Order: sequence, then structure tokens, then C-alpha cells
Amino acid sequence: MNRQELIEQLRFGVVTVIFKKVNGDLREMSCTLSEDVIPPTNSNNKKNTQEVLPVWDTNKNAWRSFRLDNIVSILVGEQEHAYTG
Repeated sequence: MNRQELIEQLRFGVVTVIFKKVNGDLREMSCTLSEDVIPPTNSNNKKNTQEVLPVWDTNKNAWRSFRLDNIVSILVGEQEHAYTG
């Protein structure tokens, strides 16, 4: 799964992303970009880079982000995907 495919899945519903945090710890986050779930947001406040992806954390009900190159795996439903960049 590449960056664009991941964004499409996030817009469709909730995706579980397992990634390595900056401090080296692993984190599992259920997140989305679905407009049905996230509250209205000023898009000027979000960082938009190719390396970092801002997402809505459905457990914390807050914006979080992760580095794409730190993704360990992606779970869409029951199916696991590798991130290919």
C-alpha cells in the first residue's frame, strides 16, 4: 500500500496503523480521515508534508500524526498491508 492508497482507505473508514514512534516505541492507532467522523477543521492548521500524515485518532478524539517511513503495518478490516511508500 502506498501513500495515496492509505489516504483513500482513511477517507473511506477507520484504519489501524502500527508505527514506530520517534522515541522507538511501537504504537497502534485506529485513525481516519472520513469526514463523517472528524469534526470540522481549519485546514490551514494542519501540516501537509510527504513524510508526515495527520489523521484523526478515533480513540483519543484528536488529531495525531505519524511519519510514513516509520509504519510497521497497516490493518484494513482483517487484512494486513505493508507500507510501500
